[in-house]
Amino acid sequence: MVLSVRLMVRLMVRLMVGRTARRSRSCSLYFHLCLPAVSRLYSLLLFAQLMCVAAVASAGSFSIDPVRVSLSEARPSAVMRVENRGDTAITVQLQTFSWSQAEHRDALTLSRDLLATPQVFRLRPGQVQVVRIALLRPVDDKRELAYRLLLDEVPPPPAADFRGLQMALRISMPVFVQARASATADLAAAVIERDGQRRLQLVNRGHAHVQLNSLSLTSQAMKATLRSDPGTASLYTHDKTIYVLAGQQQELALPADLAWPAGAALRLRAHTTDGARQWPVTESGH
Repeated sequence: MVLSVRLMVRLMVRLMVGRTARRSRSCSLYFHLCLPAVSRLYSLLLFAQLMCVAAVASAGSFSIDPVRVSLSEARPSAVMRVENRGDTAITVQLQTFSWSQAEHRDALTLSRDLLATPQVFRLRPGQVQVVRIALLRPVDDKRELAYRLLLDEVPPPPAADFRGLQMALRISMPVFVQARASATADLAAAVIERDGQRRLQLVNRGHAHVQLNSLSLTSQAMKATLRSDPGTASLYTHDKTIYVLAGQQQELALPADLAWPAGAALRLRAHTTDGARQWPVTESGH
């Protein structure tokens, strides 16, 4: 932004020089009179910019390892490392939530099924804190349980004369508790229409979650002759990680102008924890 201000002032000076070059000798006096005004304008713009930058307090920087935790009846506890990678001391607070997917979106509810300690701690730059996570309830017989551990940076009290925006870092870590019996995911995909908009519906009819990365919806045209090969076209991609919990569903809004040939076979492709997978996609009414 400082560079853009300097370029603006240089452009104004060049315009003045160009105009004065076409005028009489008295133009030099005009230029010298205008130069202090340009200098003051530059100072005001630079001061305003610095004030805007100072009005936003930067967030701390911390990392966690591992990025997800899996518990079970045989392993009811785990440890996690939290490291302060910033250059200032930070305070971190932990909260545990049960995790569900109501109305096609994630829902978090404060829960005491998990214990994460210490719940509040302070880290100096480069310091590491070991957090212990323990399950306080019995595992489910058939279905996997899902939770989220939220780690929030607690910003210090602002100065009395601070009038800006304080920013704080939050990390949300998934915690899964395996069922007593062996449980797997069973994903089904469909293109449906809701409120005049087509959506990609993902339903997990299994008893364990499925994690989808690099998701794409593709169409495969039907063979015109026995010698021709079907052509596969990518219709839609989603680059964020998607979790579909056991017995739950997610929906993704599809672009309004998305189209594919009539009779084309739709397929869902994604990378999971078990490798690359694909599923047939049905269309509403078919």
